[in-house]
Amino acid sequence: MRKTYKTWAQYRGRASSLLKRFFGFRRPRNDRNWSLDLKILPEIILSDDHTITIKNIRNFSYQSVQKYTPKYYDRTFPLTEIRDVWFLVEPFSWLAAHTMLSFGLYDGTYISVSVEIRKKIGQRFSQFATLFFLRRHELVYVIGDEQDLIKLRTNYREDKTYLYPMTLSSGEAQQLFVDTLKRAQYIQENPEFYNPFTNTCLTNLIDHINAVRMTHIPLSYKMWVAKYADVLMYEEGLIDQSLPFVDIQKKYFINERAHRHAVDPDFSKKIRTI
Repeated sequence: MRKTYKTWAQYRGRASSLLKRFFGFRRPRNDRNWSLDLKILPEIILSDDHTITIKNIRNFSYQSVQKYTPKYYDRTFPLTEIRDVWFLVEPFSWLAAHTMLSFGLYDGTYISVSVEIRKKIGQRFSQFATLFFLRRHELVYVIGDEQDLIKLRTNYREDKTYLYPMTLSSGEAQQLFVDTLKRAQYIQENPEFYNPFTNTCLTNLIDHINAVRMTHIPLSYKMWVAKYADVLMYEEGLIDQSLPFVDIQKKYFINERAHRHAVDPDFSKKIRTI
């Protein structure tokens, strides 16, 4: 059970009950005609000895946003290999933004976790549609390589992207990683609809972060105006506070570095080199 003041899971449950009364004919499913980039889900194995196996880690190579070469790989490693965690914010409109986490391992590699809508073939994300058709998209946890999930946003979508080191300890980062993996497993077995108020990328990430901290992130309008998610994390001391926020944001803006090192095998290291 997630130990928050009141988890978004509780809000989601209430919202889901209300929505079923009005949209009862719509049920979340896992067997739709999914878009190729969201068709294959990761297989997650959490062993008793704290060894983690993730199959189908997404690592697409892109020619454009819509043209890509599918590729996946598997990894097995001890949980203690997780060293730290980074918080990504990708504003893509006046107020909206995507947020995700990227976990660093001691060998210098990273595994990203992105909570997204699961589109069917031919579907596009629409803020209007998600606001007014609340049971339109299922939710999915994408587990992928930074060469895919970050480069897609910086180099192909050309959205401004900020990547901040979080102040969580390695132990908290490990707990956070496990918490996200368990939720990813749950969603696969118990599909849910994306909801722009209670079941978004940011509300899920806040639940995960609150699950590993003694101090919980309080309710704030920034939870729904995700463009300010990094401001919220800054105010809560969850990202670097060594400079005023405006300077911190400039420091961790990664687009220029992502373009400069697009084909570098050390892409993840280079985008973090200030």
